[in-house]
Amino acid sequence: MKLWSVKNGFPVWSKQVLTDPDVKADPVLSSISPLSPLGRNYSIGFQGATAVDADVMWPLVEQVLSGADPAKSLKAASKNLDATLSKF
Repeated sequence: MKLWSVKNGFPVWSKQVLTDPDVKADPVLSSISPLSPLGRNYSIGFQGATAVDADVMWPLVEQVLSGADPAKSLKAASKNLDATLSKF
């Protein structure tokens, strides 16, 4: 877990790794990692989470990053989300 966080800057979520001297010395990790307990993954316990990610969220991100109009993409994603959620 330490190697993963140090190499890519991903917040540490292990209390043991959070106390590591290298992690404490890293300005980014030492500032964002203590916030990890505040976050919560929306998909925990939701059987449709994979479909929401694959069919709605990732296509939305890809469209916007490819230059599509964010407002139009979000409206389309909202309709797609409603359709996806109706399956569950």
